[in-house]
Amino acid sequence: MSVEHKDIVDSERHEPKGASTATTGYILKANGNGSTSFVDPDSIIDVGNVTTTTVLAGFSTVSSQEPLGQDIELDIEFGNASGSPASPVQLSNTGELTFNQAGSYQVRVILQYGRTGSQSQADLHARAVLNGVQFGNSVSASVDTAGILIASSITSTVNASIGDTLSYQLIRDSSGANQGGLFSSTVTAAGWNFSPSASIIIERIEAA
Repeated sequence: MSVEHKDIVDSERHEPKGASTATTGYILKANGNGSTSFVDPDSIIDVGNVTTTTVLAGFSTVSSQEPLGQDIELDIEFGNASGSPASPVQLSNTGELTFNQAGSYQVRVILQYGRTGSQSQADLHARAVLNGVQFGNSVSASVDTAGILIASSITSTVNASIGDTLSYQLIRDSSGANQGGLFSSTVTAAGWNFSPSASIIIERIEAA
């Protein structure tokens, strides 16, 4: 004879899968794919009740950032080193971020794709790299004409541990011409700042 789960007395029902090995104080979270897992409640943020604080910003001052060849990764830089070991986040002059304080951060990067030369289409791809592994999807542009600039952005939300590193890389894919990279642009109108090849802003996300 079969018994429906709702009819089983409470003392004979089993705990959710994973409860026997879960860390004390962790809570059950739906993963969105039909499964559940126990997680630190501090890692779950109510998006309707948060504040964001800018902890670091930077931009490159060079005229261009171009890979040495096809399928060769270029580390994207965002200007001078910024921050200290006491800061929530540090930026190196090679563009690598180091998280000195654990927490949730939103990192926004704006890139300005372009090319020189008159060969066929150039295929350019950028990505975020967290602790040496790609984080999220690549962001791409195909540029077939010199002088055209294409602005694109990458936004990453990072639940960082102390010592985590985040960097950004650019490649010229071998599917296209061996040309192109990131380029800055000068604005001639009075009172306007220039448009950098790459810029970055990091905000810390905290409960209000």
